Parts: sequence; structure tokens; C-alpha cells
Amino acid sequence: MNWIVIEENPKPDPYIAILPASPQRPTPRNHSVHSNIQAALERARQLRDKYQLQSIRLFQADSHSISLRD
Repeated sequence: MNWIVIEENPKPDPYIAILPASPQRPTPRNHSVHSNIQAALERARQLRDKYQLQSIRLFQADSHSISLRD
């Protein structure tokens, strides 16, 4: 499964978003695509630090999400 990381500054949202790639979902404008969740999380951590945010939010295909902090 491929994962999309939103690359742009998410403020006012306090998190970097990771979404599952899906043919039903429109692709965001500024994004990167990763072939596994580990690569997507690493990129999200880099962006979280760059934008000085508190968390990463992992969205699932059913629109539920979990907040990841480490």
C-alpha cells in the first residue's frame, strides 16, 4: 500500500497528515508518495520538525485517524 504525506505547512492544524493512497480520494497538491508506512513516517517526522509541530496524524481508509507522538 502506498502512503501520501502532505508536504505543505499545515498550520493552523498542529499535525502532519499521512493518508493512504486511494483511487477514490483526490491526490493533494503538495505531497510525497511512499511505498511503506515506515518511509512515510520518517518523512512526516522531518516535516514535523521543520514546521515545529507537535504530532503526526495517520488517517485510515475509513476516515478514522490516530495521533502519533514520539
